[in-house]
Amino acid sequence: MILATIFKKKETDSGKNVENLIKTIDKTLNNKNNKNFVKDISKVVNLPDKIIEKKIKQILFKKFNFKTFQFRTSKSKFSNFLVNLKVLIKFFVFFLLLIFFNSNSKKEKIRKSILIENIESKRTLNIYKNLIKKNSDICLLLNKSFFLNKHYVTNINEFFIPYKNNIFSMSDLFRLIKKYFFLSVKTKNNFLDIFFSLTYSYAKNLSKYSYIRSNYLFHNRIYLSCPIRNYIFKKTGGKKVITIQSHIIENTISSYCDLDHLLTFGNSNETKNKLLRLGGKINKIKAIGSLRMEYELNLKRELKKNKKIDILILGVNPANWIETSKKIRDGYYIFLKWMVEISKLNPHLNIEYKHHETFKGDKIEEKIFFKSNIKKSIYGDKNLSSYDYLLNSTIAFSYCSTMVLEAQALKKFAFFVDPENVATTFFSHLPNLKKLRINNFSELKKIVKRIIYKKDLTYKFESSDKICLNSKNVTKNLLNYLKN
Repeated sequence: MILATIFKKKETDSGKNVENLIKTIDKTLNNKNNKNFVKDISKVVNLPDKIIEKKIKQILFKKFNFKTFQFRTSKSKFSNFLVNLKVLIKFFVFFLLLIFFNSNSKKEKIRKSILIENIESKRTLNIYKNLIKKNSDICLLLNKSFFLNKHYVTNINEFFIPYKNNIFSMSDLFRLIKKYFFLSVKTKNNFLDIFFSLTYSYAKNLSKYSYIRSNYLFHNRIYLSCPIRNYIFKKTGGKKVITIQSHIIENTISSYCDLDHLLTFGNSNETKNKLLRLGGKINKIKAIGSLRMEYELNLKRELKKNKKIDILILGVNPANWIETSKKIRDGYYIFLKWMVEISKLNPHLNIEYKHHETFKGDKIEEKIFFKSNIKKSIYGDKNLSSYDYLLNSTIAFSYCSTMVLEAQALKKFAFFVDPENVATTFFSHLPNLKKLRINNFSELKKIVKRIIYKKDLTYKFESSDKICLNSKNVTKNLLNYLKN
């Protein structure tokens, strides 16, 4: 099903590396054996071939190891056998759940106008609080590790949704498991693993939307889109699957998206065009602003009095993107070094580095900032958010934080610092962001001087709506969209 390797080495362009991966996966799915595999699966899970193919592409993409720049495969026959044996065990447990944890009732248990999925923490839940206040006909579908008081709003943990009865023809399922177990062992490919992912996704989604009926399905991360989920939700009576933009369109978390309705920060067509270029599908798109920023700023928290931030550095989490090329990795740490140099040239300025709450630490970063006068913070004063820091700053810089986009709606000075324009996995095919990118240290110094010292505030935000709309009425915009 997948190739053991793709490239002998990474190219220098991080964006093109991901686009080349997409081309390779597309080509792989056109292989005759893989086409036959798709047709076999469609007979068992009762899904169109195109839905199965799209899901397989998502699975293959997520199994790619950007650090080694190879697919995750077993090198020896024995290790490959063990991997497939583990998948057999997963199938066995899955069968037990289908048999002993199923619902015989043909009626749904919950009916609500809106179902919100992928709630795995209070931080995720928070962005929907304004929506919940204005529309109580909502059900929250919680992640397996997250529980919530039922008095807050109707909610159910995904773990407790029983499987629908008689989902599969067991004889057909056993026949294909046997076939693809031996074929996977023989060819050292991962047919069986992908088969499990597809059947599990089909069973969970069919059971989910038989148990919970709703008109609208919400989630807020493009990279969690699922063609099987979207298809089954619509097939069981749902009207719209709403995806709310929450991050910049970066290649490794935006490829192969399957979106029914995408609600974006700004009203530029660039977002849609880039997602389509990355193998995605979008039925409709509409700009509403940033839902998270609306929630955070409605809290009206304040920093300590007289705590003025001259320069705010918006931190990011190094994830798959940092492995997409050597240049983008080097560029990220050059950015951090430039921030230290700015602090040395301007020792009297208050420079603060605000990280995500999910930041796990970075030893290279620690060395770069060692003995610098930059103040680092993760949770901030009294658990204030990065948005509170942004409001109280004169200017903000980041390598690739989504908040630089959101800052444009607030008419705040915020820029991406991208040494030598190497962060193409973030900024390729998004020309509206060109004016927000600083690619050399000389330009960085000039902007600091112009805004901090000369108080030159003549910078125009005339195209800010293309990047991010004013976010005071995002929930209102969202509810109005449902009426159309």
